[in-house]
Amino acid sequence: MDYQSEYNQMMRGGEGNQQRFKYLIVAVVAFVLGFGSAWISFKSQGDRVAVEDNNTDGVETTANISIPISSEGGENQEPQESVTVGDVVLRVDPQAPGKSVFVKEVSAPRAVWVVIVENIDGVHGNILGAGLFDIGETAGVVELLRGTVEGGSYYALLHNEDSELTQNRTFDSEQDTPLIDSENRIIEVLFTTSSAPGEE
Repeated sequence: MDYQSEYNQMMRGGEGNQQRFKYLIVAVVAFVLGFGSAWISFKSQGDRVAVEDNNTDGVETTANISIPISSEGGENQEPQESVTVGDVVLRVDPQAPGKSVFVKEVSAPRAVWVVIVENIDGVHGNILGAGLFDIGETAGVVELLRGTVEGGSYYALLHNEDSELTQNRTFDSEQDTPLIDSENRIIEVLFTTSSAPGEE
């Protein structure tokens, strides 16, 4: 037996395997890069905010809250802790920071969402949570995915429950649009959080 020729043949076969392995690595890297760029592109088009109905005490729990929204008025608006526009009322008092926001008063001719949003230098930041208030519910709690912090300032906005169904009980920031007044201003209030809210 010619050991040298057998060794040479084995080495040539190994080179072929190495070449196939290199092609496989290139294919895997190309797939990962393609999938990653497609995912980033999809993600940049805006996440949907989903709110699950847990059917307990009318409190909605939030999932995947990360949608930035903008306000037409921006720094020119001076929201207060309560607002009344026609038969629509919203009031959120200063309160302790935490994973929920207590809505002192809400009233509307149809079901509405109370949406809690960060205040970043007078501009709407990320949505922290949303709770559905049915007709007849005059107060309640909005559970948050990310809690409020000590000394923070937050917006509470009213959004329509925009569904072909009577209630689909799922918040969608694109479909459930903000309520606006006759001057196209978003109906909202601004509240603060403090462990001792009465001392602010």
